[in-house]
Amino acid sequence: MLRDSFGVGNVVKEAIIFTFTPSLKSVAKNLPRPRAAKRATDCTNVEVGHVVFHPSDLTVERGCTKNSPPSLRTYSISEPHLTKSSTLVTDTDLSESEYLSDVDCISEDDSYGIKVLHNPEEASIVDIVFVHGLTGNSFHTWFDRTSQTHWPRDLIKEDLPDARVMTFGYDADVVHAVRSVSLESISSYSGDLLASLSGKRHGVEASRKIIFVAHSLGGIVVKKALAMSSQSPLERIRQIEASTSGIVFLGTPHHGSDLTKWAVFFSSLLNLAKPTNRAAVKILRKDSEVLGDLQEDFHTLLERRKDKRNRITVVCFYETLLTCKCWVVPKDSAVIHGEVSLPIHANHQNIAIVSSPSQKSYKDIMREIINIVDNYPCYSRFWAALPIFNLEGHLNQTSSPLSGTFEWIPSKLFPEKSCSDPPARLIRITGKPGCAKTTIAALLFRHLSQHRRERIIFFAFSGSDVARRSPSNMMAALIDQLGSTGQEQRQLNHYIMTSFTGGRVPADIETRCFTWLYEHLALDIVFVIDALDECDAGAEREGLVGLLATLIKTGQAKQYRRTFILLNRDHYDLSFEEHDIPKDCVTHLNLDKEDLMHTDLKAFTKDKIRELVKFRPAYRSYHKQLVEKVYERASNGMFLMVVLVVELLYRSSDSSKRGIDKTIGTLPSNLQEVYQRYWDAIEPVEKSRAAEIMTWIVTAVQPFHPQTLADAVAHERLHLAEDEVARIEDLRPMDLGGDLKRLFGPLIQVSEKVELIHQTVKEFFLNRESDCHEENQLLPHDRNIHIALICLFCLIRNRTNGSYHASSLNTILRVRIPPFYPYAKAYCIDHRQAAGGREENDQRIQEFDMSVQRSGVTIRSP
Repeated sequence: MLRDSFGVGNVVKEAIIFTFTPSLKSVAKNLPRPRAAKRATDCTNVEVGHVVFHPSDLTVERGCTKNSPPSLRTYSISEPHLTKSSTLVTDTDLSESEYLSDVDCISEDDSYGIKVLHNPEEASIVDIVFVHGLTGNSFHTWFDRTSQTHWPRDLIKEDLPDARVMTFGYDADVVHAVRSVSLESISSYSGDLLASLSGKRHGVEASRKIIFVAHSLGGIVVKKALAMSSQSPLERIRQIEASTSGIVFLGTPHHGSDLTKWAVFFSSLLNLAKPTNRAAVKILRKDSEVLGDLQEDFHTLLERRKDKRNRITVVCFYETLLTCKCWVVPKDSAVIHGEVSLPIHANHQNIAIVSSPSQKSYKDIMREIINIVDNYPCYSRFWAALPIFNLEGHLNQTSSPLSGTFEWIPSKLFPEKSCSDPPARLIRITGKPGCAKTTIAALLFRHLSQHRRERIIFFAFSGSDVARRSPSNMMAALIDQLGSTGQEQRQLNHYIMTSFTGGRVPADIETRCFTWLYEHLALDIVFVIDALDECDAGAEREGLVGLLATLIKTGQAKQYRRTFILLNRDHYDLSFEEHDIPKDCVTHLNLDKEDLMHTDLKAFTKDKIRELVKFRPAYRSYHKQLVEKVYERASNGMFLMVVLVVELLYRSSDSSKRGIDKTIGTLPSNLQEVYQRYWDAIEPVEKSRAAEIMTWIVTAVQPFHPQTLADAVAHERLHLAEDEVARIEDLRPMDLGGDLKRLFGPLIQVSEKVELIHQTVKEFFLNRESDCHEENQLLPHDRNIHIALICLFCLIRNRTNGSYHASSLNTILRVRIPPFYPYAKAYCIDHRQAAGGREENDQRIQEFDMSVQRSGVTIRSP
C-alpha cells in the first residue's frame, strides 16, 4: 500500500487520468485498477476537473489534510509543466475490496438520504443508523469542527469493525413551503428512512439487526418509522421494525400527551433553529397532541416486543448543560420510565458531537451500543443456553500440590521456544489412577495463566456429572471461555448469522462453533482437557479423538499457535496414532515412567506422615517405618493411595504397639483393597443406611448439593414409611455432611456438591454388581427404577401448592418447592430410561409407568 512507499518527496511512478466526483465508489469504478497498482482516488474537498498524472516529475510536497477521512491521505502534488498544484487523495489504507464496496463520502453539501460510512470487508453483524434532528443534518450534527472528527464515520469502525455504519439525512427546510401538518412531515421523513434503508438491505442483510442512534427530534422520526414499518403491507419494510434491536436517544423528548411540555420544548427549539426551520417547528408545536399519540404508540410497540422475548433495548441520554440559558430537553422529558437513562455533560446542541475516542460521552454511547449488539436475543439465547462449567469452583475444590512438587512439569512441556516449534501441538499426560492428574491439570492451568502469553482454556470431564461427560459439554465450555470478550462473541455471532439461516440449527452446533473459533481467533491458545477417559465411551469419545486430531493437523497451517494438553488414565484406549498426526507435533508424558514423580511422591508421603504423627503421637516412634511402608504401598505413583492409607492409620482404634504393628503390616496394596477396607469398617447396624446414601451418590445423573441429597433421602424414607402420619421434616438428615464423613471418611468430599473423591470409587461399587453372589453386591441392582419412583413420588406430592399443610416447616419458612423437586423434574425420565437399558426389575418398571399414567404428571421428555 502507498502508506509505506508514498511519503513526502517520493515520486509518483504511474500515469492515471480520471475525473473527480463526490463519490469514492464512482471514481473507483472508473479507474482501470490492476490489483497491485498504486492509485490516487478522490475526496469531496477536491475541485471538480480533470487531472493528468505523468510517470515522472510528480512529487509529494506536504502531507495529510485534516478534512480527509482517516482511511485517506490528501497530498499536494507539484508538476513542473503546470503553473499550479493540484490536491489529490492517495490510496493509503483501502484494499481492493474496499474501493469497490458501497461506501460513500459525506459532506455538509451532500448529506441527504442514506450514506454508508463504513462497510466491513466481510458481512456485518449489525447496521447502525444515525438520524439527526430537525435543526441539523447528517454531517454537521455529528461533526466536531475543532478536531475535524465525524465520529460515525471516523471512530465507530475502530470499536465495532464488523458493523455497517450509516447516516440518514433529510431536508426539514422545505416543510414551511409544502407542509401544513406536522404529522405529515414526520411521516414523510420516516417513510423516506424506511425506503432508503430497506434499499440497502437485500437477501440475508434484510434480517440483520439494526440499531438507531437519534438526536433530538430524529428520535421522533425513528419512532414513527418503526410504527409505519410494523403496519406496512411490504415484507421488506416490516422487516426493519422486526430487525430493530436497539435505539439510542440523544436528547430526544418523550413527553407523551403532556401538551404543556411539548410547547416548552418547541419554544426552546425555535430559538436554535435556522430561519428556514422555524416554520417547521411552529407547525410541529401546533400538532403536539398528535406527537403525544405517537409516543403512546411507541410504548405499545416496546411492550409488544417484550412479550415476544425479542425486546428493543432503549437507552436515553440526557443533557446536563443549559442551551441559551434554558433546558431544551430536561431530564424528566428525555428519559423513558423503565429504560436505561444516562447523563452526558453537554447541552442540546453538542450532545451528539464527539471530538475523540477518549471523550467520556463517546465511551458511554459506545458501551451501550456494544451492549445492545452483544445482547441481541438471538445470540444471547445461544450464549445463555451453553452449559456452564464452573471453572473457579473446580479449581478451588482441587487440592494444590505440595510446595516444591510437580514444578518440573511445566518446564518439561514448555521449554524455551525455538524456531522449530510446530504451530499446533498435542501433549498427552497419562498415568495410573490416583497419580494426581487432576492436580497436575489445575497446576498447569494456573501456571500457564500466570507465566504464558497464550489464552489458557480449561475443561475437566466427570463420569459422575451428566453436564461434564459428553463432547458437546466440553465444546460448550470451551466456546464460553473463548468468547470471554465482546469482540470474540461478535465474531462468533457473525458466523452463526451467516451460516445457519432460516432457523435451522444443526445438532452439532457446539462442535461447529468451537471449530470456527479454533480456526479464526487471532491469538495463541492452550487447551487443558482433564479426565478425557471419563468422556462418554463409544462413538462420541472416538469422534472427539478424531476431531482433536484433525484440528491439530489443520492447525499446522495456521499463523497462531494451538496446543492441546490431554490428561487421562493410561489403561484407556485413546489412540491418536491411527490419525497420522506428525510425530514432531506430539509429546507424551507418561507419569508412571518419570523418576521425578517418585521423588515428588516420596516428599508427599513424608508430609502426610508428619501430619499423622502430629495428630496421633502414638505413631511418633514409627515415623520412619511408616514413611517407607506407605511409600512402598503407593510406589506405583498413586498419591491418592497415600491419602487413603494415612487416613486408615488415623482411624485405627488400637494404639498399642501390637495393634500398630498389625495395622502397618496389613496395609492394603491397591485402591480396591482400600475401598473395601473403608466399607468393612462401617458398623453393621449402619450398613443399610450407608448403602441407601451411596446408592444416591453413585447413581445420580449429576452431583447433588448437600441440601438436595438430604431432601432426596427424606422423600425416599417418606415414600417407604408405613407410618401415615410421618412428616418429611422429621425424616430429613440435619447434618448430612457429618453423617457422610463418619460413614465413608475420605471417600466422599462435601463442599458445594457431594462428590466421590475419585472416579475409581464409583467403579469399585459398580464393579461389585458383576459378582454372581448377591450378598457380595454392595448396592441394589434396581437402583435406577427405585430412584425414578422416588422422583415421581416427589413430583406427584408437590404438583400443587397445597402439598404442604399449614404446620409444615416449608410453609412456615415459605419454601414452596423442596430442594429435591428440580432434580426430580429434570432427571426422572433419565433414571427410567437407565432402568430399561440395564434390564432392571420389570415389575417395578411397569409400576412406574402405570403411576405416571394414573397421576397425570408430565415428566420431561428425553
